[in-house]
Amino acid sequence: MTGDPCEAPTWYGLTCASSGDVSDVVQLQLGTNGLAGSLPTELGEMTEVTSNMDLRWNSITDSIPTELGGMTGMESYFQLHTNRLSDAIPTELGGMTGMKYSFFLSSNSLNSSIPTELGGMTEMSSHFYLN
Repeated sequence: MTGDPCEAPTWYGLTCASSGDVSDVVQLQLGTNGLAGSLPTELGEMTEVTSNMDLRWNSITDSIPTELGGMTGMESYFQLHTNRLSDAIPTELGGMTGMKYSFFLSSNSLNSSIPTELGGMTEMSSHFYLN
């Protein structure tokens, strides 16, 4: 996958929005696509994504990259549930202070305690699942 993901034809599962001459990825919807392997740290560079980071119901393994905490514009539908993620929940995810609803990490193999930094998501009003 090379080139600009927002230039026609756009990449599958991405939604882009333009502002002047600049286009940014604003949604990543790849749930139930049979994805396997680790999450790339570069996902954290998608700072314009505000909703629908949907990677649920795949076979994603290993740990959640700490870099995803850089997605500080996330407001809703951060969905990594029903994969094979392991290790601890990164404290950096607490940087998503604009999250309002639908934060799903459930049905994985995450271990250790829940980071207190997630308490910074004070806008959260519903659907916060870590089970």
